[in-house]
Amino acid sequence: MSVAERITEIFLIRPSERWLVLYFITIFLLIGCGLALGRGSADVLFFKRYGVEYLPVMFIIFGALLAVISMMYAAYADRIPSERFFQAVFAILAVSLLTSWALITFSNLEIAYPLYFLVYEVVSELLLMHALFYMSQNLETQQAKRLTPLIFAAAQFGKILGGAALMSLSSVVGVQHLLLLWVLLGLVVMVMIYIRHFRVGVSPYYSPSARGRKGLAYSLSQIGQGLKFAKRSNLVKASSLALFFMVTGYYVLCYSVNRIYTASFATEESLSEFFGLLTVLNGLAALLIQLFLTSRLLQWFGIKKINLIFPFTGIVSFLLLMGNYALPSAIFGSFNKDALMPAIRNPTRNLFFAALPDYMQGRARALSVAVVMPVALAVTGTFLYIAQRSDNPYSFLGVGLVASIVYFYFCRRMNRAYVEAILVTLKERLFLPDAKLSNIKATSNDELCQQLLRGVQHDDPELTYSHARLLVNSTGVAATEAVLKRLASADALLRDRLIKLILPFDHPQLHDYLLAEHGTGDTHHKTTMLKWLFASRAPEVTDQVEGCLASENPRLIAAGIYGVYQYDLQEMKSSADTAWCALLEGDNEGKVLAGLELLTELPGKDLLPMLSAILKSPVVRVQKAVLQLIMKLDEAAVTFDAIQELITHEDPEIRMLSIRCYERYEGKDIMPALINALSDQHPAVRRAAMKCLQALQFDAWDKLNDWLRSNTGNPRAQHSVIEALALRMPRNPLFQEIADAKVRDAESCLEALQYLHGFQEKKGAELLAIVLRERMWEYVDLALLAQAQQEQGSSINIIRAGLRSGDPRQRANAIEALQDLQHKGFSQKLARIIDLGDAPTRKSSRARFATLQAVLSWCRLQQDPWVQECAVRIK
Repeated sequence: MSVAERITEIFLIRPSERWLVLYFITIFLLIGCGLALGRGSADVLFFKRYGVEYLPVMFIIFGALLAVISMMYAAYADRIPSERFFQAVFAILAVSLLTSWALITFSNLEIAYPLYFLVYEVVSELLLMHALFYMSQNLETQQAKRLTPLIFAAAQFGKILGGAALMSLSSVVGVQHLLLLWVLLGLVVMVMIYIRHFRVGVSPYYSPSARGRKGLAYSLSQIGQGLKFAKRSNLVKASSLALFFMVTGYYVLCYSVNRIYTASFATEESLSEFFGLLTVLNGLAALLIQLFLTSRLLQWFGIKKINLIFPFTGIVSFLLLMGNYALPSAIFGSFNKDALMPAIRNPTRNLFFAALPDYMQGRARALSVAVVMPVALAVTGTFLYIAQRSDNPYSFLGVGLVASIVYFYFCRRMNRAYVEAILVTLKERLFLPDAKLSNIKATSNDELCQQLLRGVQHDDPELTYSHARLLVNSTGVAATEAVLKRLASADALLRDRLIKLILPFDHPQLHDYLLAEHGTGDTHHKTTMLKWLFASRAPEVTDQVEGCLASENPRLIAAGIYGVYQYDLQEMKSSADTAWCALLEGDNEGKVLAGLELLTELPGKDLLPMLSAILKSPVVRVQKAVLQLIMKLDEAAVTFDAIQELITHEDPEIRMLSIRCYERYEGKDIMPALINALSDQHPAVRRAAMKCLQALQFDAWDKLNDWLRSNTGNPRAQHSVIEALALRMPRNPLFQEIADAKVRDAESCLEALQYLHGFQEKKGAELLAIVLRERMWEYVDLALLAQAQQEQGSSINIIRAGLRSGDPRQRANAIEALQDLQHKGFSQKLARIIDLGDAPTRKSSRARFATLQAVLSWCRLQQDPWVQECAVRIK
């Protein structure tokens, strides 16, 4: 392997990306070098030739310019390809630098120095902002994740080179002539961009549709939406306040250390050389921290702890300056703002934005750049301008210290809001509702109630019924009048469904409607109305009972039988009973179903012995009707053996109903069947078994706990048992034991997977690896499910949904939220499994398996039949 190939492999560069990476590294290196030259030369010329006391005024002007330019940039930057905008930026930069150089070199105008200072401040912000945008139009998401750290490191290395050039050339060519070197670097970048896009064309991820935006008005609307979002987002609110006080402390620190540097170095050349050396050292420190510390610190300690480093070092910087207002303290302050800020603070703050919804991230950033920073700069500049009238540095150092302390406080607020924002965003991205729609209460919401009332009158029958059902569930009898109004224009089917919704409320208007309409509609609808009138013993329809009994339609016959018993018509009871038996013994399912429905409404105990024979019917609908009837009866109407025969039926609803019927056979040994049902493919069957476990009074919960620990059933069954246990004994310490046991099971699967990776050529090894990987993720989910019964149940369920999603962003957010669980030992172990589980080839230093035979022996001892079978087949 050549050196180039080894380098590209180390930095995760694919062969097809080498020239692209080299291009971006060169671009960012030149930009970084130019910015370092600009920073040093602008500071030296302004401090020495114009006066450091005017620095607060520059802060105020820069804040105003930043607000205007950021809004203009947001309005127009994406209306043309980013490479063309980049070339325009460099052209403006070249003209501005040449103008500043000419004014400084050939005129005595003092305005040249603040002008050049502002040129640097504005251009540096614009260049960095657009460089990131340019990358986004040329690198897809996965490329950006792999290559961005390397490209940013090149920019940092460019700053080191710029600092070295500033240190070595300022005394040779003069500080003002370094502007020409910056112009030259900018021209080189312009030429490189032109050549590349002349060859490859427009940036591949440029979207022409952006031209449709309405310029400045669109930009202002984005900022307005960001402000509205900040009112309801604790993270954006805390982040904005933290940024305000960070900017205040940062620029007070800049002012303080620059006053010390200006007083400590007498000449431009000596100050320029010092700035160059400082740029090199701070740049090198930032580069090393970025490459070797930042990602590891984030991984070891988490984003919330690392978020407090920069505020803490800011406080230390001001304490040092207040204790010794001299060069050593100023150097530490520069290290804090020029090394720790880009290496620690900036990457960490960017990660906080990832917790926000995608459509709000850009708006939150626009709010920061266009509103918060300019306001903070204006306030800080005004304060410093007033405070510097005093010769005592404590007049502004004290405010800087207070700002840093408040910044630390709001960073802690950000930390508290971070996990909350992650969970809210995950719920939104994964479409997890806050509550079931069926549980809404329209009575407490007039607007919602009005919407449901309008929906009941909709022309579409399905929409009408859906709105009516919600209205009835939430307002009860108050919904009857709206439903009755819709009946006038409804067809027979919809009328039948709507009437059944409002029958339980026995509204007087409904009684009048049924009396007037009971002779209309199809037979099914007529039967519904007549049965309700019979149930209310309406005298106006007594004469229709005999006609129903004489009908040939099974539903009307059943209605007639119902009427006989409701009106207690003794002379007709014998014929009614005969007709009822005839229905149950009928030769078609319509008759049998009509007879069975009557058994749920009338106490026909003499007919219950017929159910055993009816249950053997080959018609599935009939079997379901019998089982539903058995569930409603107070006694076991058929033998236990007859129910057991249906446990393995191919229809999942029959399996579910059979399980539900087990509640009538408490004395029987039903535990094995319930355990098997917990492994059923259909969730309704599993839920039925779980409810049966909760309803029955038996001392088997310790057995279920042991069953869980031994992994006797498949993960689907274990999931159901944990949920059953949770409803039976919530918040029990038992769940922590179960969660820890599932973590150990997941660790074992992971370590077996890691060892199996070296034996892929073995026959059957790949299949075993697939099964073990699946089991590992299932045990992770089971561990979280058990832990959810101990702490933060709703949050953990959102985390589970995030981990199960196929979107890497949601998984990353879920893992981040996982770190916030109360049981740190549990969350750390689980986070490690998830991290290694995504790349199981990375072997753990604590692997329990020394040989392949040890892995296979462990698999064969598992109670999981899939794992056992796969392990046996490996040769």
